[in-house]
Amino acid sequence: MSSTHRAVALALAAALAIGAVAGPAVAKPAQNENDEPSLVVEVQADGDAVVTLTATYDLTSEAERDAFASLQNDGSARENATRRYAERLDSVARNASDRVDREMRVPVDEASVSFDERGDVGVVRYSATWKNLAAVEGDRLVVTEPFASNYDTDRPFVLIAPDGYELAGATPAVDAEGETTATWDAGTSLDGFEATMEPGDSGVADSLPGFGVGAAVASVAGAAALGLRRRRSP
Repeated sequence: MSSTHRAVALALAAALAIGAVAGPAVAKPAQNENDEPSLVVEVQADGDAVVTLTATYDLTSEAERDAFASLQNDGSARENATRRYAERLDSVARNASDRVDREMRVPVDEASVSFDERGDVGVVRYSATWKNLAAVEGDRLVVTEPFASNYDTDRPFVLIAPDGYELAGATPAVDAEGETTATWDAGTSLDGFEATMEPGDSGVADSLPGFGVGAAVASVAGAAALGLRRRRSP
């Protein structure tokens, strides 16, 4: 397999990981720019969200280094992988719309991809805007689907509240917190997922299940490594 084909295959594998869900203006990378594989949902005050999938490549491996370079430098491969990611998200969003009383969608043409190198790790972040991911209930934002329906993440799942909001409640229990973030470890079943965000200035609520002194001092980047099989490709 050529390095370009391998790059696309690895990228599509990351995009298709979204398929674990039963049945995210131009997107920008989420504020939480982990260097580990992760799925980050950055909720906006209007209920939209930027959904960013982070995939990594081991640059000490010739095959993965070539794949990373091919994806970064081959415009066609890059566009194909990014579009496939957004199309998969859009399919999930439209299916999830049947389980909520609002229309969800992901504008495929607004998806983006960014590249970064951190030492011997190549980092690729695919981002797309998910319209109406959160329900707007007065001054509250509530996220349920598609994560509530048999979603098992193979990488840490990170939820970021909008500026000026805090996480007021979450099910299942959160594994780690940041200033305005909540993280669930890789492998966590999110069946029945619900997260409620409300205006506030104190960050993530200390009383949330799973939050304690130990979790409070853990950074989101550190949380991304918890329970994660150290694989350098999606």
